Amino acid sequence: MAGLPPRPWSRRKVAFVALGMFVAMLCAPSLGDALPLPRRVDRGAVRVKVALASLALGLPGILGLLWLDARRRKRFVAFALRAAGLTTESYMLRGLQGSGLVAGRPMRAFWLPPQRYAPSSLELHVESHVGARLVAKLAAGARHGAPGMPDVPVSDLGLDHVGVTADDVAWARGLLNDPTARQAVLSLATPVAGEARWMSVEPGAVHLRIAGIQADDITPGLLVPATVSLDALASAAERATPPSVPAQPTSLEVMLRTRRNLGVVVAVAAIGLLVLLAGGGAVVALLASRPGR
Repeated sequence: MAGLPPRPWSRRKVAFVALGMFVAMLCAPSLGDALPLPRRVDRGAVRVKVALASLALGLPGILGLLWLDARRRKRFVAFALRAAGLTTESYMLRGLQGSGLVAGRPMRAFWLPPQRYAPSSLELHVESHVGARLVAKLAAGARHGAPGMPDVPVSDLGLDHVGVTADDVAWARGLLNDPTARQAVLSLATPVAGEARWMSVEPGAVHLRIAGIQADDITPGLLVPATVSLDALASAAERATPPSVPAQPTSLEVMLRTRRNLGVVVAVAAIGLLVLLAGGGAVVALLASRPGR
């Protein structure tokens, strides 16, 4: 595709380069012993100076490498989101959020890179006038994330490897009898790059949540078909016979799809904490330097 940005570097390659730079920093002070210096020169002082110089050069180098890696990944994902018709902005400092219209429907997207205890994630939310709940994912983990909702029998619909749960089984069966809805569910619930997928219908929206997907797998070829399938499923759900008891969205459901960008708040809080720690350290150092009475 014309204009496709460079693919992100592999994490293994970035880790290898960063480790090499760190090892070079640790080994640099030994140059103080290897250099041919006059006898009157204090080699201990030379080692200290070399260590400080390697720290001053190596640490910014490692941080710069990590920043470039994060920026490259962000640009790659932003390109895919824009190709799907969304405008992008930063989200929670390291991530991205997108918003726009897909076939006339408001849509929002949220992407976060891997965290310390959480894999990378991509979420797509498309508005829909539906008053029911349905969850679909690969059968191995279909019940996870949908407690309290009964299973929907789908083996006769060609969805043997997809597990479906819904709060209204009759409504869900009626929806999945529509070939368009069935194909959309199959497309949305099937991973393409080894990621975990969770597709759901909630009152007011249709969602696709993906966990463990690498940034270089988030391409227009993945996002555009996903948005088309979400719109097709939303349209089919609106055409289906309404459930006997329409469901209402919970406050948590509304919050998750209309969440605010707290990146600025997080940044201000982090800077404030650093200033507080630096000020406290300066006060302690000042008190420690005063002569005892």
